[in-house]
Amino acid sequence: MNVGTNFQSWIVAQALPVLIGFLAVMAIVYLVKREMGKFVGFLVSALICAIFVVDGGFVVNLFVSFVKKIFG
Repeated sequence: MNVGTNFQSWIVAQALPVLIGFLAVMAIVYLVKREMGKFVGFLVSALICAIFVVDGGFVVNLFVSFVKKIFG
C-alpha cells in the first residue's frame, strides 16, 4: 500500500470541488459587479490553476518537452 499515492489522490479529489466552488463564487461576484476586465483575468488565471490541480503530470511533461526542444 503506497500511502503517498493514496494521499495525493485524496487531496486532488478534495481540492477539485473546492476549486470549482471558489471559481463559481468569484465569477458570480465579478459578473454581478460588471467588472469584465477582472473577470477575464480571473478566468485565465483560474484555468491555469485548474490545470495544475486536475492534471499536474501533464504540466510536468509539457515543461520537460519544452526544455528538451530549447536545450536539445
